[in-house]
Amino acid sequence: MKLNKLYLLLSIVLLSLFFILPAEAAKMYWTDGTADVIQRADVDDLVVSVTSPVGLDVDAVNGKVYWNDAATMKIQRSNLDGSNVEDVRTGVSVQQIVLDEINGKVYWTNAGGGKISRANVDGTGSIEDIVTGLSFPNSIDLDIAAEQIYFSIAVPQTIKRVNFDGTGLTDLITSGLSAVDGIAVEQSSGAPVPEPATLFLLGSALFGLFLSLKRHFS
Repeated sequence: MKLNKLYLLLSIVLLSLFFILPAEAAKMYWTDGTADVIQRADVDDLVVSVTSPVGLDVDAVNGKVYWNDAATMKIQRSNLDGSNVEDVRTGVSVQQIVLDEINGKVYWTNAGGGKISRANVDGTGSIEDIVTGLSFPNSIDLDIAAEQIYFSIAVPQTIKRVNFDGTGLTDLITSGLSAVDGIAVEQSSGAPVPEPATLFLLGSALFGLFLSLKRHFS
C-alpha cells in the first residue's frame, strides 16, 4: 500500500512539473546583409564567414540554421551556435529559402530563373524544379501537412499556391499588393514537437500513474 501511494505521489509531482516548468527561451534569428552576419536575439554573431546572407530558416528539431548567400550562390547551414558551417548547395541562385524539416527538404525561390526548387537538406541527391516559368518569384512558405507551397511573384504582384508535386498552381491574391517581402502560413494541422525533457517528464508521470493504478486494482 505504501509503495502504491509513493507511485501516485511521484506521478502527481511529475505531472505538475510538466505543466508548470517554463519552456526553454526561444531564439529569434535574422540575417544582416550590411554587416554580413547572421545573428540571434541575444545578439550573438553566429556566423561571420558569409558574404551576403539573405534568406534564413531554422530547424530547431535537428539543431540547424540554414541560409542562402547571394554573393557566393550557396545554401549553407550550421549548428544553432554558429559552429560547423557546411555547404548544402553551391552554384544556385536563391532569393528566399524555407525548410520542410519533416521530409528533410529545403525549398527556395529563384527570381532570375523564374522557378521554385527543392533539394535534400543534407546536400545529397539532385535538385528538383517544382514550378518553372514564373515572373520573379520571391517570398516562400510551406504548409507541410497539406503539402502546399505558398509564394509571391513580383510581376505582377501576386501570391500563389502550388502542391509539392508541382500540380494545382493557383492565384490566391492578385490585387491590392504593392511589394510582398515575406509570407508566413499558418499550418493546417499538426502540433509543435515537445522538448526531449518535456517528453521524459510526461512519460515518467504516465508510467508511474500506470503502476499506481495497476497495483490498486490488482
